[in-house]
Amino acid sequence: MASKTNLALVAALLIGVPLSLAQAQTGTSAFPGVDPGAIEDLVIANRILANEKVLDGFGHVSIRDPRDPNRYLMSRSIAPATVTADDIMEYDHDTRVVAGPTNLLVDTPALGKAIAQTLGKANIVLMRGHGDTVVGPNVRLVTFWAIYAEVNARQLAQAIAIGGPITFIEGEEQKLAHDNNATAYERPWQMWKREAMRSK
Repeated sequence: MASKTNLALVAALLIGVPLSLAQAQTGTSAFPGVDPGAIEDLVIANRILANEKVLDGFGHVSIRDPRDPNRYLMSRSIAPATVTADDIMEYDHDTRVVAGPTNLLVDTPALGKAIAQTLGKANIVLMRGHGDTVVGPNVRLVTFWAIYAEVNARQLAQAIAIGGPITFIEGEEQKLAHDNNATAYERPWQMWKREAMRSK
């Protein structure tokens, strides 16, 4: 996969990080030149991750703004299960709302840089006390990885509780699994989308 910092579209999932901001809803008309399908996927990803219990009342999903690599799109401060296209807003790299105030727990350039450096070597990073961050080339694949990170974490906890040696996937086997996952997300995405959007 290409370097995370050079991707045209990077989705980031911050689980359990509350967002505080006072800003009116913007709607998709605020993003001329952005494919409406990208905004739709962003909305659906929020709802899928809430429906699959990866997110609860907190947390969010974002995508790199395809018009400007120094900005990204993310919903305002609401529960992910209720996100609509009207809730999507634009932020700069310092997590400042374009034309509005904000305050995230990752609220300094140093913290943002530390996360970015770690994600230069991986798709997922654990954040002490605040869940994890998942990145990838598109929001559908990131949603897939976020859900299965939760599944795998539960399975690992159960295996540890049972005891005995655990054989982790490594080397060529790990690369093969990663490559297969990078193309397998569309099948569950359609199922998750159908289930998550029933309540819309």
